[in-house]
Amino acid sequence: HGEWKHPERYKLMLRYTDLYFFTYLKNSGSNVVLDRAWTTEWVYSQVFNRGNDFEFLSKLDELMTQIPQSVLIITTRDNPPSKGDELEGLDEKWLQIRDKYEELSKWTQNKVIYINTENLTPEQTYMTCLQRLKELGIL
Repeated sequence: HGEWKHPERYKLMLRYTDLYFFTYLKNSGSNVVLDRAWTTEWVYSQVFNRGNDFEFLSKLDELMTQIPQSVLIITTRDNPPSKGDELEGLDEKWLQIRDKYEELSKWTQNKVIYINTENLTPEQTYMTCLQRLKELGIL
């Protein structure tokens, strides 16, 4: 965390770690839940104007389609962040973040599931994700 404050180092880290991780997933057949990856970087680097290698992110998105079980789960909300929320203090940015995730769902070549988690506990969010993955035949 905090690597994004060093743009060139961050781009290199993203390029090599995400590409390595893709290779691992493709070759091992492992099942993994990623909390934030190339898709989140696609959103946040635009909202916070921190720049990125969007050509690489696009290529990585294309590569991830080679993993049949690859699904993007985008959690969303209807109201601004509340006290204690991870987005607290970003009131002016949360709508941009939400809108960029909507744009991401049109940009990505991967399957997308939207889940409104505003009124869900973490356990309910987990169970909802599992149910949606079962509906898609992933699980």
